[in-house]
Amino acid sequence: MTSLLLYFLKVNLLLAFVFAFYYVFLRKETFVRAIRWYFNLGMLLSFILPTIFWTREIIVEREAIDFDELLASSLSSALQESEAVTTIFPWDEYLLLFYVLVSLFFIGLLCYRALRLMYRVRRLPQSPFGSHIHIDEQAIDAYSFVRCIVLPANYKELDRLDLVLLHEEIHLAEKHSFDMLFVSIVRALCWFNPFMWLLQKSINLNLEYIVDQQVSRACDSYEYQSALVRFQYQKIDDVPIVNAFQSSDLKKRIIMLNKQKSTIMKRVKFLLIAPFITAFFGLFQVEVKAKVIELPTSDYSTDQRPQEIKVSHVRNTPQVLDVEEVSNEPQFKQVKSDGVEIRTVHTNATSKGVVIKEEKNVKKQYVSNNKEKVEGNKGVEEKGEPIYIVDGVELTKEEVMRINATSIEKMAVLKGLRAVARYGEQAKDGAILIITKKTDNETANRRRDLFRKELEESSENSIALRKERIEKRKEALTVDLEKFEAEHQARVDEHKLEAAARKEEHQLRRQELEEERQAYKEAAESRREEIKEMRNKSIKAQKKNRKERIDFHDLDRVMREAEMQKKVKDRNRKLEEDSAKRRKENAERLKAMEGKGAASTKERKTDMSKIIHVVDGKFYDSEEFMAQGITTKDIKKVKVYNKEDAKAKFNYTGEKTIFEYTFTTEEDIKRAQEVAELTKRYKEKINAIELVD
Repeated sequence: MTSLLLYFLKVNLLLAFVFAFYYVFLRKETFVRAIRWYFNLGMLLSFILPTIFWTREIIVEREAIDFDELLASSLSSALQESEAVTTIFPWDEYLLLFYVLVSLFFIGLLCYRALRLMYRVRRLPQSPFGSHIHIDEQAIDAYSFVRCIVLPANYKELDRLDLVLLHEEIHLAEKHSFDMLFVSIVRALCWFNPFMWLLQKSINLNLEYIVDQQVSRACDSYEYQSALVRFQYQKIDDVPIVNAFQSSDLKKRIIMLNKQKSTIMKRVKFLLIAPFITAFFGLFQVEVKAKVIELPTSDYSTDQRPQEIKVSHVRNTPQVLDVEEVSNEPQFKQVKSDGVEIRTVHTNATSKGVVIKEEKNVKKQYVSNNKEKVEGNKGVEEKGEPIYIVDGVELTKEEVMRINATSIEKMAVLKGLRAVARYGEQAKDGAILIITKKTDNETANRRRDLFRKELEESSENSIALRKERIEKRKEALTVDLEKFEAEHQARVDEHKLEAAARKEEHQLRRQELEEERQAYKEAAESRREEIKEMRNKSIKAQKKNRKERIDFHDLDRVMREAEMQKKVKDRNRKLEEDSAKRRKENAERLKAMEGKGAASTKERKTDMSKIIHVVDGKFYDSEEFMAQGITTKDIKKVKVYNKEDAKAKFNYTGEKTIFEYTFTTEEDIKRAQEVAELTKRYKEKINAIELVD
């Protein structure tokens, strides 16, 4: 659980870095397409990089475990077993559960809004400009989503509808809706990160920069900026997954439109990301793997492979040692052989020996701490217990166990020589001395005094035994001083000769280094002059190339503009020629039809007598209707009534057919002209974009 929380923390840290890097280094640059890729890749890598680790291996030598310290730690742990167990609150699990639930809520809300918007847009009526352009009676601003453009109900009243349609067409062509959906999903996952809200706003603004640049290339930049200002107060509701024509930060968009284009060298700023990514891996994505060097141990336990202990040399009678069976898993400082702990005791005897418990054999092994060797052969186990002395009186173990622990004032343990010197062979396994607290009992007081006196005497005897042993060791370790001094003097002379040789070698090496340093200094000075000269030449060449590039770009821009104007003129001329040709053909066709009509006029007169014309609720016969001077251009709609319908609406019961006329108003003519003009502008802008591309 903790690792998953740490993963999301790293993801949000990287997302915050993506926004901070953009705000510091890229916010004022004009290469907005590259910045769009930076945003998308940055959010994607923020989820991938925390899963990548690099492993660093360190070598660790396993230290020997002190058995006494391990035993003390085990006893301390055993004393705390009776204490109450503290219940640890699983805060990380509850925190992760809360985070997942909130994230799922936001993702569900986002999916609901996206599906609802998609369903609603597809059910909207289509506009006369195309099947992918819809009319929304509730919207007050134009916007685009995935493959559809939505116009408000009053789109005919918009001053520059052609720019609005062009703006939204570019949003669809660039697939900006997917960028908005992606950043909305990331924001839903990282809902608690305040930088995600700022990042989403920056991404939306950058997408508007991209569209503004393309629209300004296809039309006059000043007209487009004026249109943006006129739409300032016509804003759509906050729908973060659509691209609206009118978005916030109008001032920034206009400044970006009038800003000079960033140079190619400024794209080098993207390389500044590398040190930050390296620091991220160095601080958070390092897995330290310890390679432990194991101490040498036997592959077999004493039960699996018994061996006879090999004897190097034995003198006199061996002394009994204290032997305990231990686990074969760890290897402690006192362990001298596989599975057996051996403690040696120094006595007056000059020989050494061992007695192994459980009648088991082990391999001979050497001790790295005190260089002692295990010597001897098989011995018979001899188990024993220490004696117990309470206030100077020897008691059994059962009697000691009945003593109340609160009545014990002091306790001491005697081992080895001290115990044997005071209490004899019966104390060879040690002696435990206990002093109880003072009472009114005089016998107990006398026992304590006697015990203290005996304890002091045993200490004096032990000290005397140790002094005697030290004297014997001094006699055995007599050294030939003259031989030692001669060997020491020879070693001193040898060291002096080696020191003189090293000093001479050091002086030669120092002289060589001085010569190398001087040569390197001269070479560096020469290289510095060459670099300076090359830099001056490079600066001059860059200035010359920049001037030539600027002249070339200006010439190329003028040529492109001239070519585009020529293409537009040719297209307009062709359209006018086609229009004139069609008008001529229509006139000829109309003339021919009028010629044919004259021939059949006589026949139609007979039929016209059977028709009653209704205009604005008044009835006219054919002659009266023709006298009104009404032409077909004035007629908007004609409705023919049969006998039943005529009787139902006009209460007419005659045999003639009724024609009801609806005439075209000035408002209808004006609206048709506006639609034709808008359609013409929209098609011209689309054609201009195709020519530029």
